[in-house]
Amino acid sequence: MDAHQLAGRAAARQPVAGLQRAAQRRRVSARRALVVQAAQQPLGGEGPAEGPGTPAFGAGFVNYAVKGIAAGLGITAVVAALPLELGIGGGNGGSGFFGGGGGGGGGCGGGGWKGLGSLLAARADDDDDEETEEEEEEVIEEVEESEDEDAGSDAEGDVEIKPTAAAGAGGEDDGEQIDISKGFFVKKIEAVGLPNEPGMPSADELFAALKCQAGFECTADDLKDDLRSLMQIGLFSDVQASWKAIPGTGGKCRLIFNFQEKIWPRMRSLKIEGASLLPNDMAEQVLGEHAKTEGPSSMRTLAMIRRVVDKWYGERGYSPFCYITHFDGMDTGDVVAHVVEGRVGNVNLLYLDENGNTKKGGGETDPSIIMRELPFRRGQIYNTDDGRLALRDVFATNLFENVQILPKQSTKSEKQIDVDLMIRERPTKLAEVECEWAIAKNDRGLPTPTSLVPGGSITFEHRNLQGQGNQLSAQVTTQNFLRPQDDLGFNVTYKRPYLLGHDDPRRTNLSVTAFNGRKLSATFTPGPTMNQQEVPQVWIDRVGAKVTVAEQHSRNSKAALSVVAEEVGARDEQGEALVAGQRMTQAGVTDGPPTTLSDTGTDRNLFVQGHFVRDATYFQRGVLLGPRDVFKVEQGLGLGSSALFNRMEVSSTRYIPLTNGKASKSGPLSLVLHAKAGTTVGDVASYDLYPLGGPFSVRGYNLGELGSCRTYAEAAAEVRVPLPKVRHPVYAFYERGSDLGTSRTVRGAPTCFYDKPGSGASYGAGVKVGATRVEYARECNMGRGTWYIRFGERF
Repeated sequence: MDAHQLAGRAAARQPVAGLQRAAQRRRVSARRALVVQAAQQPLGGEGPAEGPGTPAFGAGFVNYAVKGIAAGLGITAVVAALPLELGIGGGNGGSGFFGGGGGGGGGCGGGGWKGLGSLLAARADDDDDEETEEEEEEVIEEVEESEDEDAGSDAEGDVEIKPTAAAGAGGEDDGEQIDISKGFFVKKIEAVGLPNEPGMPSADELFAALKCQAGFECTADDLKDDLRSLMQIGLFSDVQASWKAIPGTGGKCRLIFNFQEKIWPRMRSLKIEGASLLPNDMAEQVLGEHAKTEGPSSMRTLAMIRRVVDKWYGERGYSPFCYITHFDGMDTGDVVAHVVEGRVGNVNLLYLDENGNTKKGGGETDPSIIMRELPFRRGQIYNTDDGRLALRDVFATNLFENVQILPKQSTKSEKQIDVDLMIRERPTKLAEVECEWAIAKNDRGLPTPTSLVPGGSITFEHRNLQGQGNQLSAQVTTQNFLRPQDDLGFNVTYKRPYLLGHDDPRRTNLSVTAFNGRKLSATFTPGPTMNQQEVPQVWIDRVGAKVTVAEQHSRNSKAALSVVAEEVGARDEQGEALVAGQRMTQAGVTDGPPTTLSDTGTDRNLFVQGHFVRDATYFQRGVLLGPRDVFKVEQGLGLGSSALFNRMEVSSTRYIPLTNGKASKSGPLSLVLHAKAGTTVGDVASYDLYPLGGPFSVRGYNLGELGSCRTYAEAAAEVRVPLPKVRHPVYAFYERGSDLGTSRTVRGAPTCFYDKPGSGASYGAGVKVGATRVEYARECNMGRGTWYIRFGERF
């Protein structure tokens, strides 16, 4: 069932007392329409012929009533030209569209058929205001007389008008007799003759607003009102009711409604009014579908039109706020479909406290900072994809703990969509201290802390400088809080969004970073045939600054340009400068490839970096689908001791659905295809080589275990299978990477020096639990398999 139908069903669930009052108002107008139409000739010969054996609420009464009601509703164009309406439903949805737990579409819904013609009945009531009470009583007497003449008391389960008459026998199995004048208990309600096709009102939707409900007492008057209500929808030429006692239930009944579709002349033309997005040939497409059928038009024809239009809107993210409201012209064959396209109206910003209550006086964040992140503007047709982007972009400001975006149809106009943006702010300032103790095996093989003095990090953040969304963060890390000078690392970042102003369509932002960090080199590591003890570790220290300007070119594309100035040094475990890698042999320590371009163990680099991303991925029931492409380029400027080089790297990933995820609660089976390649031209130091192997290269190998090269290529394939009752998908993969023979062209040939193969493949399987991947990978070079626990996505 689509979102329109769900919204229509929600709209149908109204308080019973209100329905009873509405039904009582409809009763007089329906009877008056009966008298007006009864004196005229039947139009088009619709409906079954009347006869003496016709039950009171069967063909006899209904045939006249439906023509009179149809005349009053404009379906046969006898009295007034009011259109046959489809439901615009609404109500509050359960889960909202974004952010979790939001309200639904307000009064939208859009696709549901108008529940029991309540709106049409209300219009009919307005036409009766000038009549006097005496005329109403006169009409009612005439109607009751005609009902008495047509009533057939012999038919089993037929409704009698007189409450004192025996209503009919129960089922033949138990012989129970039920007198509906005293009321009867409805155990079950069934529909017979109701078409069950997409786009058509279901039995649940039709029955939701009836007075007679399963599990409750019902009276003859209630049943009469329900039949009139069903007829006033305008989709049926005949609705009959019958009932049978259910054996062994003490007189409880099965209530059966028998529907007969209303028939109109065959559709000759179609006009769609109110649509600015639909293609010009949409009407021709619908007529082409209609040409495949035979015979006159019916509610199936209207449902087909609705399905085609709703599908177009839904595939492009405009559902459920763009929909068909009603049809007219069915009696002539020149059908007109009226469309509403919801446009953004008011955007309401609500600040929430920790308990989820609205704050009085607003929050600390300037509303303009939030509004500038929204991709939609007032007067723009609302698209659910815009809502998702707004949720992502507002949350990405790092100013809020929770963001909810709730679109709903305005109570003033069905063409206006009001958007509530509910946010809970994070603390503006934050300071954290994190302690870590390193653990290693002792002589007995037991884990033991290597030092009683902890290491860790100290973090400070200010997320909203001057109330304009500017951010400053600083982090200091060390392995020993008592001697931080040995390995002190820091990272200080200042971010300024919307560098060129709030109206900048590309959202240009500035980021300035000063850094000092240390990590192990992946180049100076042992190959698969060597022991770790044979290769002393080489640490790479980097200290410098980076200035980045980033732009958002479209919904899915962004680019960044950076200038980086850094000093890079190679150090041993004691922190001393190291000019070359080493290897332990039986003859002693052997010097290997150089660690830097200079002979001092320290390089100074100045280069420009470009980063381009096209990411059109999306989630379908929690499964990532779509394409992603990344291109990176670095150009050394060759100033001073800086090298003159060019590095390029490109990756392409495709998340392909293999099954229809919309039909499954757990999402689709998917295939991930990934390819990545890079090359370097010019001078390149060992720390800038491409490491081959590792958790983000070829799984099953240690970082850099396959080699370090100037040019490489990787390919991977992964099948992801969502489990039906468990939200943790399982996956299987195969990966392969190669240095394309370029390892030997690197200065000092570290790949050969450390006995690395230069290429390799692996396969395995795993399960993803939240952001954690638990997987088994087996590398194909040595045939070794290992279990891993990883965090984040592989691709």
